[in-house]
Amino acid sequence: MGRLARAEKYIMLNASKAEESVPQTMDGENHRSGSEAEIPASQELVWYPCNQMFECARLSVPLNPLEPDNGLSSEIPVIKHPAAKSNEYKGIILTNPGGPGLSGVSFILEAGTVIADLVGQGWDIIGFDTRGTGYSKPNGAVGYGKIPLAPELQNASSTRADRVIKRSVTTDFGIKIPASPDSWVQKQYELGTELDTLIQKNANADNQAVPYMTTPNVAFDMLQIAKANARSQNISDEDVLVNFYGISYGTVLGQTFASLYPQHVGRFVLDGVVDINDYYSGNVGLTRFDEGLSTFFARCFDAGPEGCSFYTGQTQNDIRDRFNSLMAQLDSSKAVSEKWKNATIIQETRDVIRGLLMSAPYDAISNFSLLADGLIVIEGWVKADALLENRETILQMSPNPFSLPSRLEYFFEIQCSDMNNPLVGSKQLSKNIIDSMRHSSVVAGETFIGQYAVCSRLQLKAKWKFDGKIGGDTKNPMLFIGSSGDPATPFENAEVAQKRYKGSQMVYVEADAHGIIGQSNKCVHDNVKAYLENLTLPGRNNRCGRDGEPLNPSEKSSAGLSTLESLNTFGRGMCLMLALVIGADVFHHVM
Repeated sequence: MGRLARAEKYIMLNASKAEESVPQTMDGENHRSGSEAEIPASQELVWYPCNQMFECARLSVPLNPLEPDNGLSSEIPVIKHPAAKSNEYKGIILTNPGGPGLSGVSFILEAGTVIADLVGQGWDIIGFDTRGTGYSKPNGAVGYGKIPLAPELQNASSTRADRVIKRSVTTDFGIKIPASPDSWVQKQYELGTELDTLIQKNANADNQAVPYMTTPNVAFDMLQIAKANARSQNISDEDVLVNFYGISYGTVLGQTFASLYPQHVGRFVLDGVVDINDYYSGNVGLTRFDEGLSTFFARCFDAGPEGCSFYTGQTQNDIRDRFNSLMAQLDSSKAVSEKWKNATIIQETRDVIRGLLMSAPYDAISNFSLLADGLIVIEGWVKADALLENRETILQMSPNPFSLPSRLEYFFEIQCSDMNNPLVGSKQLSKNIIDSMRHSSVVAGETFIGQYAVCSRLQLKAKWKFDGKIGGDTKNPMLFIGSSGDPATPFENAEVAQKRYKGSQMVYVEADAHGIIGQSNKCVHDNVKAYLENLTLPGRNNRCGRDGEPLNPSEKSSAGLSTLESLNTFGRGMCLMLALVIGADVFHHVM
């Protein structure tokens, strides 16, 4: 079988796997069956067995923490991966998989064992769906993307635009991706208008979810979970300490908690750190997606024709030029303006490629080979003028981090509500903003445009937005982790963040990845375990070398391919989600 045929078969098999992968509910049933255990909500943590090896609870908290006695409550689903009974018990560690909006319950169902291995023995690993998402009530699900609503979760229980700043690394790596046509930008506005209509109809009333989905509310919920856990063990909850492991958006949540409740910070590990100032101000922050693609060209050249199916020429620039040539043939602006008959599939194909480009650097060891195979398959179809007849397979190649109970609307409901930026609800982005976003990153710029275009159409009324001082003197120092080749949250973010919290330190990891989950790097694992065990910080020994190389079959993550595949939903974070916004047709097909 030739390389092209092998690659095409590989892509189609992976597309089939994506279609077959459906998460389980808290009672272990397939989510598409509609069955879910009716775990009663309580102001205390009452644990019920669920999904064989886990325990589940629903914690009732005030819907509006600023008006806790108004009679309305929110129900937060909580899941526990129990510590092994033979080990010395150390307490609980709360987790958040990122997003925002990914299901913390599903995260533990899929990755609880991996996290338990990372943090060491004796810890209960806790996941929870942040308010308004997943299995929580009231829920921010509004039917976006034609996913049915869950009416029983809809209501609470009764009891200036130019401010967007470009900070991206703007080194020119010679990557050429033609811009989408103006009609594409208009389509993003239409998506935002559709979402806003659904939000106003289904989830924006004072007794519904969206006004209370901002990050400070979730930080409040974290404290309530820890307090309820203390009460369940007959321990005073007044001075309770919260332990936490957060990835990507989870680091926004962790930094917000530490800023609001510094006296309650126990052991905090923040991995793949988002710049919290950029997040709350709605700025386009520092990213390295263009550098990530350039790294792919370099790794592909190093791997040679046997290790990289997209290899060509005598230098890595030859591989880059091959990529640029492919993208030039997928110039959707030219296709639209010249009224090509295949303009739609050209736009859809370039959008799928953009999604692959954004997802691959999140875990280069696992994903660079997939990117190479995907590019060579599409290149073959372009040469054969066979895009249209392979449309279904092309759309299935689009990376999709969303599967129930995670929904795309959660991302926008949380992040757009969190933004202290007047472009939210402004209806239109200025040409200056659109141009600056495109200039910020060849690979990711249009993803940012899609995000902000949707936010500009949302009329939100968040009840509690974070506008306080970031940082402080926490009860205990925190541990930040940054990876050298992280495309979405560069290590500089961790360097800045550690200085905001007295005594905190950072571990610097040589890795082309977003976060350390799924990596086998013993150095960083040892640092995390030592910190969680007795608050030992790395000091000067804070640099961990590279563990494995992309496109090298002999060096796979020791977590194993099946583990990495099971983490696929959770490890891609904020920016990959937004890749799905690019193109309504792609979005509706995937969803």
